Amino acid sequence: MVGWVLLLFIIVPLGLFLHELGHGFFAYIRKVPSIHIGIGVGKELFSFQMGRIHVHISLFFFIGAFASYSSEEAFTNKDKILISLGGPLFSMAAYWLSWWGFTTLQTNFLFTLMLFNGWLAFINLIPYKVKGKKSDGYAIIEAVLSRFFNKPA
Repeated sequence: MVGWVLLLFIIVPLGLFLHELGHGFFAYIRKVPSIHIGIGVGKELFSFQMGRIHVHISLFFFIGAFASYSSEEAFTNKDKILISLGGPLFSMAAYWLSWWGFTTLQTNFLFTLMLFNGWLAFINLIPYKVKGKKSDGYAIIEAVLSRFFNKPA
């Protein structure tokens, strides 16, 4: 029971936040003026700001996450590729750090954190589109095709 509570209320929101922070980080280094990271759905509980990055935490913080950006200039394909790769890269970094921690400390928390972040990175790199929402992998393929072959996905 404690494991499920840890997974649902600590590991999932932490993994989702790190993933979306990866998108936000690459948007930040690409000089995007306004970056919003949302964790969860429902009524907003609180928000805070770190420079150009605004973070919003909602009531059901264990269900979903997003990163959105506003810029007066259109994103280049290079921007789209880098920003889309940011989430899976941060998830993979969290996977490797959790793996390293687990090999040292052997805790169920680190093992579960490792598995969740590995799964999150993998599943987001698979190109798919559901009800108009694109996975990171889909956005990357779309931008690569557009950049190098001038073809929409």
